[in-house]
Amino acid sequence: MSASTSRVTGVPGTGGLRAVPLRLWLCLAVLAVLACCALLPNALAPYDPNAQDLGNILDSPSSAHWLGTDDVGRDVLSRLIAGTRTSLAAGFIAVAVSVLIGLPVGIVAGYFGGWVDAVLMRGVDAVLCFPPLILALGVAAAAGPGLVNSMAAVGIVLSPSLARLIRAQVLAVKERPYVEVARSFSCGPFRIVFRHILPNAMQPVLVQAAIFLGVALIAEAILSFLGLGVQPPAASWGSMLSRAFAFMPQAPRLMFPPGIAIVVTVLVFNMISDLAQERFDPRARDRRA
Repeated sequence: MSASTSRVTGVPGTGGLRAVPLRLWLCLAVLAVLACCALLPNALAPYDPNAQDLGNILDSPSSAHWLGTDDVGRDVLSRLIAGTRTSLAAGFIAVAVSVLIGLPVGIVAGYFGGWVDAVLMRGVDAVLCFPPLILALGVAAAAGPGLVNSMAAVGIVLSPSLARLIRAQVLAVKERPYVEVARSFSCGPFRIVFRHILPNAMQPVLVQAAIFLGVALIAEAILSFLGLGVQPPAASWGSMLSRAFAFMPQAPRLMFPPGIAIVVTVLVFNMISDLAQERFDPRARDRRA
């Protein structure tokens, strides 16, 4: 087998790590499409995503409507493009909330230890005792329906896992020699954490954040499906699934566009997390090889 063939196929023992750029280019291509749909929905959508045409209800795909129309005559392709911004924004909101809550808790617990660590981790364990979906539903129902409220609830549910991860990293990094040297020069805790510990403990957090983006995307679809996420007439992939489910006997094809969009996006985020792990952890590269 030639070297050029092994570069593409990634055959074990013949330079399989060279297949990584191919996956990276695939991820970048999908992310570029998603970014264009999120940033330029009005330019790309052929119709107003909220415009109703009661004369063309549940139309099949055609040259006028490439993906057909929904139960009130709205163009499915236009709503799919418009929903990209909402669904991606939901993922980033959830990840941001989880980082804002979980990162400080994990850093404080890992650095100070003792009773501070015990109290914070018992609180984290208490949250982890609840089923994640049930807890997210409860928080979202208490806060009220809406994109920000529902994704803040998802971020709260994800934050304990992130707190435990960063705590473990801080516990490992704070015992390294350069941290001891910083303490010997009378550096304060704030300077030690942000100058020496946090930069060397963030790599697994970045990998986990990519995974959380996919989890949050699925959670948004679930909450919107149950009526606690994006409210009509705004479009999101989850709300499109909810509407399509109600008319599945008449037009099952309506389930496929938002469902495929969710699956592909989640797979891309998971692939990005794998690439990041291989980049930051040489042992992951060796295992894959």
